[in-house]
Amino acid sequence: MDFERLNGDIKEMRRRNRGLGLTVGLLAGGHLLALVVILNLLGTVRTVVVPPGPISSKLLSSPRIQSMRFARSASSADCRRSPRCPG
Repeated sequence: MDFERLNGDIKEMRRRNRGLGLTVGLLAGGHLLALVVILNLLGTVRTVVVPPGPISSKLLSSPRIQSMRFARSASSADCRRSPRCPG
């Protein structure tokens, strides 16, 4: 057996394993940093939902527009009950 060559191979493997270990450590650190950033952003983003207010425009409160809106809502209600409705 050539102990000199085997000893060199073992040193080379240890050097490669050390490099791979550093790479894995850096990747794990990057994942942890990304997780911390995501968790910090979760608490800062706010969504405000405002309910619709009454319609005060004269244009939308005319009887003709009101009847059109009622007809449209009635047809969509019929569509929801129909099995042939695409929506």
